[in-house]
Amino acid sequence: ARCGKISVQLWQCGRDIQLISVMNECINTSQRFVCVSRPRRFGKSITADMLCAYYGQEDTDGLFRTLKISGSPDYKKYLNKFQVIHLNMINFMDKHDSLEGSLDYLQKRLLHELEAQFNGVDCFDWNDLPSVLEDIYNIKLDTAKFPKKGT
Repeated sequence: ARCGKISVQLWQCGRDIQLISVMNECINTSQRFVCVSRPRRFGKSITADMLCAYYGQEDTDGLFRTLKISGSPDYKKYLNKFQVIHLNMINFMDKHDSLEGSLDYLQKRLLHELEAQFNGVDCFDWNDLPSVLEDIYNIKLDTAKFPKKGT
């Protein structure tokens, strides 16, 4: 869980913390999907790591409680409440010479991780990523059946 081990000092400039407030407003809307896109060397990885740390299920309250975001009315409502898929595309693009090979590797890695996390879910075809994601999405995930990792 590398998301929780990030230096908070890099976030204290404020702009990325404001992003969390904007994201919290979009949680239950069609605008809830995010692609972090910035020019080269402008903090895409640290921003994605920060979002992962805030929304992911690892306890990161200690990282955020002294920052401005902790004063937001929705701070605790969304903190550590979601299962987050965090991808760094460089990790997949460097493994293969072709886009097809990279995408195939990405799909295999995602399927492997999803099956490990949701092995109690009855998926029709554990080899078909769209089908697996749809099956997982359509199941009402109650905390008794799918507890946070480590509990």
